[in-house]
Amino acid sequence: MTIRRQWLLVLVLMAVLAVMINTVILGTLTDQSFTSYLTESYNTHLEQIESDSRKALGSDNYSVRQLRLDFETHLQEPITTIQLFDSKGNLLVSVMDVNNDQMLPSNRMMGSRMMDYMMGSDGEETDIIKIEDEGQTVGYLEVVRYSSLENTVTGRLFKLNLWRNSLIAIGVVVALAILLGLLVSKKTSKALIHTASQAQNIDLNETVDVKISKIAEIRTIQERLLELERRLKLKQLGRKQVMDEIVHQVRTPMTILKNHIEGFEDGIVEKTHDNYEICHNQIDHITSILSDMNNMLEMGGRDLVVNLETTDLSHILDKVIKGIGLQFKNKNIAIDVKGSGKLMVTTDELLMSQVMYNLLTNAYKFTESGGAVMLEYSAIGDEALIRISDTGCGISERDLHKLFEAYYRGDNAHNSSGQGLGLYVVKENLARLGAEIEVQSSVGEGTIFTIKHPLNRHVV
Repeated sequence: MTIRRQWLLVLVLMAVLAVMINTVILGTLTDQSFTSYLTESYNTHLEQIESDSRKALGSDNYSVRQLRLDFETHLQEPITTIQLFDSKGNLLVSVMDVNNDQMLPSNRMMGSRMMDYMMGSDGEETDIIKIEDEGQTVGYLEVVRYSSLENTVTGRLFKLNLWRNSLIAIGVVVALAILLGLLVSKKTSKALIHTASQAQNIDLNETVDVKISKIAEIRTIQERLLELERRLKLKQLGRKQVMDEIVHQVRTPMTILKNHIEGFEDGIVEKTHDNYEICHNQIDHITSILSDMNNMLEMGGRDLVVNLETTDLSHILDKVIKGIGLQFKNKNIAIDVKGSGKLMVTTDELLMSQVMYNLLTNAYKFTESGGAVMLEYSAIGDEALIRISDTGCGISERDLHKLFEAYYRGDNAHNSSGQGLGLYVVKENLARLGAEIEVQSSVGEGTIFTIKHPLNRHVV
């Protein structure tokens, strides 16, 4: 059975049960209240009938007609019949409710009918009151009444109307319950179907607009599915970013290799040991990048093992400058290095080389022919300070705070190639090395990147 049918069945049963319980309670309370009212009314009428009878029997000139009229005013439920007898049992006055079908013969003696009245006819009871005057019995009064509310005309009509109205109420409530149940169950079913589609689309890697349900339980499921979808997308995005980084990191050494090979072919670059060593270094660089990225993909994360070694920073910078120098020369951009010579730092040579390649490549892309790039390094306290400055186009202030975000390309990058990953990789690599980077720039005046790298770190 579907949830919708179960919901409708429960709702209808609850509605019918509620109406029936209400009817029973209302009938019981009304019966009690009405019985109490009739009892009180009966006692009041009985006292008045007894008083009228005493006055009539104590008077020699009482009027039967007047007494009959007085008795008829008391023929109100639960009283159905009033009869007055003298002390010898002779019937003097008899009045009866015309609606009562228990007609009593007027010629019967009181004594012969006493037992019948005491037992009462079906649903009726008889009260016999002795009328005394100054200690002497002057007559007997018989009052026939309904024994309970169920036997009164009003009670029967009330019960009939109560059950009839209850049936009408049940019909109305059931109709409303079905209508309301259809609306609510339709909404619930729609939310569940939509949630199932959401789960299926996640499985099929398809995007779907999710309308969050107002039903708490369904909303919780939908939110968990959305969270699962976000995590899957982040994981996919992470893999894409890893692949993009591979492409980006490999591009620079590949460009250097291409320039040197073309230089060898054209005779612009001499086939010396140093130039061959530059090509070998770039091949090693590419191999290391691919190996590290492969490990990242296998681990399903972005954490790389940082290989810390104490090495000469000037040696790292020298290899980077030699590798990228030909590009600067071809574009007619001067690149100068100023430093204090040998400077020992504990770092990961591959990560640090990537940082320098990316920063110098950025300076190369955004510096016009005839411009200049300055690379300075020195030791200040327990930090190595590396500064790369250029005379390029500069960076606008609104781009500075987003500069190191993945895939972000500022206003000055629209006319250049790239995916916006270079500075992101710089920030990530320096974070792994425990280093920091700052940037200062003005549009049209160039840019300065400053790296603060700790001199010594514990080598595991």
